Amino acid sequence: MRTSRILTLSSLLLAIAFIAVSCTKEGPEGPIGATGPQGPAGSAGPAGPAGPQGPAGSSGSSVIYSTWVTSGAANWVANVPTTTGAYDALASYRRAATGLTQAVIDNGVILCYFKATAANQSGLGANVVFQLPYTYIDDDFEDHYDYAVPAPGAIYFTYKTGTSFASLTAAQLGLFAYRYVLIPGGVADGRVAVGSNNKHYSLAELKAMPYEKVRELFNIPADGTNIR
Repeated sequence: MRTSRILTLSSLLLAIAFIAVSCTKEGPEGPIGATGPQGPAGSAGPAGPAGPQGPAGSSGSSVIYSTWVTSGAANWVANVPTTTGAYDALASYRRAATGLTQAVIDNGVILCYFKATAANQSGLGANVVFQLPYTYIDDDFEDHYDYAVPAPGAIYFTYKTGTSFASLTAAQLGLFAYRYVLIPGGVADGRVAVGSNNKHYSLAELKAMPYEKVRELFNIPADGTNIR
């Protein structure tokens, strides 16, 4: 009988222990473990197709270019000895030139151009660009177009005739449009750095260049200005 009681008691204790374990609540979640080491980088994917080419950038801020301005009859001033007489001109068209500093006058390059906007007495083709100074010679007359810099910030475009024939009137001169390009001196030897190809050109080289070549080198648009 004693053995039977012991077995019965053992079974009872085992059952109680099983019930106790089954009723025990789950404990709190443990802390997050440390981040493992980073894996090796994957191989690079294939290159995508090239995008379209963007528009050409504007010229560098050191190069200043004006817009084309038709002078107009009212802006031509007849020669007055105390003003335009020093430039040996019959008449002048005086224009403000923002960016024309004393430094540009002393060490830079000033390029001035003009063109006829319509048929004219000088016989110049409409919208054909000429660099100043320019002389038009016909069989019996000649006209001289030039410019002068009286002071920083101003350009005088001038006109005179080299014959005894009547000179052009203010109305006839007013048909011409003018534009200027200012290039500050870029390096110590007096040459000018050209941004589009990183080459250097002397004053003589720039003045000998066609207008379209200067436009190309400095990314100058056909019209418009970068003066603000």
